[in-house]
Amino acid sequence: MKQITFLLVLLVFLGCKQTPSVDAYVKNLITADAEWSEEGFKTPPHSAKSLVWYNWMNGHFSKEVITKDLEAMAAMGIGGFRVFNAAEGTPPGSAIFFGDEWWDTFIHTKKEA
Repeated sequence: MKQITFLLVLLVFLGCKQTPSVDAYVKNLITADAEWSEEGFKTPPHSAKSLVWYNWMNGHFSKEVITKDLEAMAAMGIGGFRVFNAAEGTPPGSAIFFGDEWWDTFIHTKKEA
């Protein structure tokens, strides 16, 4: 019973936390000096582009494939990624997590990006 009470109090506390409303956020975006144009819509600034998870499946990757992946991401207009080393249920590949080959490939990825 104490756990349920604690969770309810926690939920109420988190629900009452003051956060800027969506309306306030939009008002800050739409100002008198904002430039809206068809060209700006077709080619948005880098800060408006999507980020994606980039899963490396337990050492099953290569520099060549990563370069192709990053080129494809750029061609689709993706603005960035987060590398996530997924290993659960996947047999280990040649690049052991945080091993020399893994770090070499990670540095290659940073340079390519």
